[in-house]
Amino acid sequence: MSMARPDIVVITASTPATAQSYARLVQTRLDAGLFDAAVQFRCYCDPPNGRVGSGGGTVLALHRLLVDDGEEAPPAALSESAAAYFGRLRVLVLHAGGESRRLPCYVPEGKLFAPLALPSTSAFPPVVLDVLLSLYFRYPWQLGEVIVASGDVIVDFDPAKLGDSFTRGDICGFGTATGLEQGSRHGVFGPAAASLEPGASTIRVSDFFQKEPVDTLRQKALLPTAKGGGEYCAVDTGVFSMNASFVAALLGWASVGGADAPLRALYDARLYFDFYLEVVSACLPGLPTSAYVERMSAGGTKLPATQLASLHEACRHFELRAALLEPALFLHFGSLGEYPSASAAVNANGLVPFYRLHSPRLSPHAVEPAGSTVAMNCVRVTVNGRALGDAPLQLAPGFVLLDMCEGACLAVGAGRNLVVGLRFVDLSNWPLPENICIDARQLAADASLHPIEQTVAQVRGSIANFLTELGVCSCSSWRKPRPVASGGVKPEPVPVMRTHGRGGAAGGVVLVYSCLDSFKKAPSLDDVIFCGEPIVRWLSLRGLSPQHVWSDEELEAAGAGKGIELWKGKLFVLWPEGGSWNSPPSPGLAAFIAGYYDIESVDGAWSLEFVRQPRLSLQQINERSSPELRDSLRIKLREMAKSGCT
Repeated sequence: MSMARPDIVVITASTPATAQSYARLVQTRLDAGLFDAAVQFRCYCDPPNGRVGSGGGTVLALHRLLVDDGEEAPPAALSESAAAYFGRLRVLVLHAGGESRRLPCYVPEGKLFAPLALPSTSAFPPVVLDVLLSLYFRYPWQLGEVIVASGDVIVDFDPAKLGDSFTRGDICGFGTATGLEQGSRHGVFGPAAASLEPGASTIRVSDFFQKEPVDTLRQKALLPTAKGGGEYCAVDTGVFSMNASFVAALLGWASVGGADAPLRALYDARLYFDFYLEVVSACLPGLPTSAYVERMSAGGTKLPATQLASLHEACRHFELRAALLEPALFLHFGSLGEYPSASAAVNANGLVPFYRLHSPRLSPHAVEPAGSTVAMNCVRVTVNGRALGDAPLQLAPGFVLLDMCEGACLAVGAGRNLVVGLRFVDLSNWPLPENICIDARQLAADASLHPIEQTVAQVRGSIANFLTELGVCSCSSWRKPRPVASGGVKPEPVPVMRTHGRGGAAGGVVLVYSCLDSFKKAPSLDDVIFCGEPIVRWLSLRGLSPQHVWSDEELEAAGAGKGIELWKGKLFVLWPEGGSWNSPPSPGLAAFIAGYYDIESVDGAWSLEFVRQPRLSLQQINERSSPELRDSLRIKLREMAKSGCT
């Protein structure tokens, strides 16, 4: 089976700022020669006025490609122009939108650039994007093929097992056999009767289910052949292949209708639809338009009936198939609870960054056992009195992951902790409880650090050596890349003195939160969880009140049943002269950090300090965190580690 690589990788984001960050982080890797300049990267965002869904995001991304490459045509000719344009390309679309609230420590760089604990001699830390692309740099691409995938899940399988009988049809999903209970929480392909021909790697799809009960899947979605005699169904992995004809038909549908055309409504954020619901279901064979409209309406579609009908008419003639992947890796990594175990599973299953795929000198993978404590992009870190190096140590029953730390001393108990960005802080007297995470940030530029461009120049030589070691090529032989498009005794109550942060004041901030916290909007104040307990209780134990954290308007809205957001609560102190990467933090910072999760360390002085200092919310902190600076810090620490500074 011949292999190819995509000509264009499109990354979608939910905001212009995220898209620009993605573009700059990709460009940095292109400039350093780490990414193959023969592959173009485009980073697009949803319209600024709102979200458009995975279906709308797909249509907009594909249309933006046409526009950017000068292939746009009038509505009547758009379908023909799209067929010709996409017919000569291989395009990968990675949907990486969303605010990543359930993984707050990596909101600044986005989940795609969250680092992974993988062996690599590169100065750049391996990130989720590198592993996602490794599948698509082994996949047997066809000319004229467009693949849509989710950036929220790491999917991997052996493309060689698709075989020469890999029949894509016009649109082909990729499924993996799982039990019916798991299938009831995902999308599931319903196989056509007797469609699993001997030797075939794909099946014809007769139905597509979204989070249906187990009994429904047993009746309508059971695979023709079940491994081990059990009951299995084909769960959708979020990966779909489309040929150029199907893409042309989809864009043709979106362009028709004048002022009411779906494409125009999408650019204005007046339309929202899901690729995995409306688009895939429109391809089901033998489904009348009226039944399709009724089914989508029952499923909660936001498309008007007239546009549903026209979408069905545009797609219903195309053949829908599904590839059965066995075995396949399907890893969710989008939350604090999922991320460490997903990182360990990536390592244990031998996944590598795409730029190491063809290396004859791959370093062996250190399989991380359950309960491993792993430090990545760190120097001089100790946990429970033991120094952490490259090899994982079993220091806790649950997984502990440290990233971007220097000179930090920690104590852990049951584990399930993430510690990111902590520098020269000794918390060994205050063991981290289960699920507690530490997330230290620098919120302003630091003159002692090189800008990311200078960092890249510094590491270019080491990157060249790295590539030569892999037997790939040297940076100088690559053509110039195209720029990327873009707690203790309960204290007395403390008076309310609102300090909402001093604009863009320089300094450091240390966030403390739990894997169990309610990072998304909660129905009421009583439903908000912070540091693993109800925030009303957390505040009360420290002599504080909700008025210290939220504005009167926010609390009034919560009282009126409009909900309230932990994300906007001003809970984290900005330390103007401590906690930054420029200077060691103040001696009392460790005790103050511990006060968030250890009530025994809290007294009246702690609470007064909490009130007196300027405080920021998770939202404000993420808005002021620089993805590029964090990337350069990881590079700096990796270079220090390589030079023996451990």
